[in-house]
Amino acid sequence: MAKQADQQQERVATDPPQHGFLRRHLVRMLRAVVRRPARLVIGLVIGAACFGFLFNALVLQGGRHPAPLFTQWGKVTDDPLPVPRPVPLPPADPVAASIKAAPAGEPVREVLFVQRALNRLGFGPLQPDGVMGLATQQAIDRFAASRKWGRQEGISRRLIAELSEATGLKPE
Repeated sequence: MAKQADQQQERVATDPPQHGFLRRHLVRMLRAVVRRPARLVIGLVIGAACFGFLFNALVLQGGRHPAPLFTQWGKVTDDPLPVPRPVPLPPADPVAASIKAAPAGEPVREVLFVQRALNRLGFGPLQPDGVMGLATQQAIDRFAASRKWGRQEGISRRLIAELSEATGLKPE
């Protein structure tokens, strides 16, 4: 019996490989697919998704990625992200700038005109002193509300033009 086992081992070790190796494994794979077809479908979907992801990343994207995950060792990227430009401020209203530049308590021509025009239109009573105060701002707000403008912050060119048109007064 031991002699037969030795002969069997010798023969297996010296025999050339069998040509049915590929066929046997192909048959086993096909049997697995037939038994559980859902696994094949799931595998194909996952494979297609991986292929699509890689194809998109490597072929369809032009240029460098804006935030690459991997760079060469110690090399800093040549293309830094663009620096956002500051948003330009709207042009300052020269009327509001002249009012703010005036020293506190000093009369301003534009304020004096607005006070006189608002008094004439009945949005007063205002003391026409040329100083922008709480009463003047409240009268401006009432005039703006009557025109459906919303809240006005101080005096603007639009306000002066509307008051000039409504009263016939000319700003000094």
